[in-house]
Amino acid sequence: MAIVVIGTWGAACAADDDDGGGGRVDAGRRDASTSVDAYVPAIDAAPIDAAPPLDAGDDGGADASAPDAGLPDSGALDAGSDAGTPDAGSDGGTSDAGSDAGSRCTGVDCSAMDGACVVGVCDPADGTCGTIPRPDRTRCDDGDPCTTEDACTAGTCEGTALDCTAMDDACNVGACDATGACVPAPGNEGGACDDGDRCTADDVCTAGVCEGVAATCGDPVLAFPAGVESPMRGNVTGGTRFDDACPEGQVLIGFDGLLSSANGYFQRLAAACGTPALTHDGSGGYTVSIGAGATLPLRGGHTGPVMASTRCAPGEIVTGFVGRRGALVDSITISCASLTVSGTGASLALVIGTPSARPSVGGSGGSAFPESTCPAGSIARGAVIRAGDSLDAIALMCSVPELR
Repeated sequence: MAIVVIGTWGAACAADDDDGGGGRVDAGRRDASTSVDAYVPAIDAAPIDAAPPLDAGDDGGADASAPDAGLPDSGALDAGSDAGTPDAGSDGGTSDAGSDAGSRCTGVDCSAMDGACVVGVCDPADGTCGTIPRPDRTRCDDGDPCTTEDACTAGTCEGTALDCTAMDDACNVGACDATGACVPAPGNEGGACDDGDRCTADDVCTAGVCEGVAATCGDPVLAFPAGVESPMRGNVTGGTRFDDACPEGQVLIGFDGLLSSANGYFQRLAAACGTPALTHDGSGGYTVSIGAGATLPLRGGHTGPVMASTRCAPGEIVTGFVGRRGALVDSITISCASLTVSGTGASLALVIGTPSARPSVGGSGGSAFPESTCPAGSIARGAVIRAGDSLDAIALMCSVPELR
């Protein structure tokens, strides 16, 4: 805003300062008798009321000599409203960046990028579509028929390989085919195997099949290799363990024991063995007979007064047993099955018949215990007996019989 200083001057001042040059005050001279405050700028001689009206600065700054000439004109004052920093956010400045970026994903559909283990999403930085993983362990299908339990892991669908080891044998390895089924795939090419034919030798694997070279074929021989044990029944931690296997080539056909009384418990027990033999049947086949074998030691400390024996029927072998027990074994009931040979010549095979129970021996005390049997295709080749002063527990030593 312009400021005008107006003063009243006396006649004496006018007289002293008049330079006779047209009635103007000399702006550059100061009288010695006048105080410093008397110094004033040059002023037109025109009457005060003739001076132009006060300039509020709205003349655009055209009058450079006016007191407001140094202030910015109307253009300068208005610069901030359309270009200055304070308003940057209103037309694209940094303070408005978030709202602009968010609007880039408005109406953007990224569902075309959805997958079993990923979800399509819009990137707010540039409005383009991308993917993020679904939670791990989300169920999915990897499209592989040879995997199971498919699930997402870090955005990828993965499964566990199908277990086909049940198809493994001497000449094959279990594998999964295109339908997701387990099949045998040839393996161990040229490796040793056993074709089960006693009339061949040097058996090897060829394209998944075990084959041997024809050999001189004599009479077969029965063999009873060691196998697993049946479950122990009785006081399974009592007494001392005795592994009583029948001699080579023999099998278990019963038990002999001593009881504490006519209706008492077993104080001692021994395994009874038999010797199987093959006999030509006249048509190229064989029959099996079982003769006498070894009687193994009595196990147990006391000598009871009553003998108790149990045997399989002729031609049969022990396959299992049940019984009764309290603290000790009270009674035993064995089951037996026949052993026969099927086929002729090089195509012979052993066949185990259906087991049947023999009469029980021992007392009626205690309570019944579950049956203990050899696995299917097996017979007993001995007994495991636990005994201290009396019989604590028993189990069977099993074998898968062979023709050699």
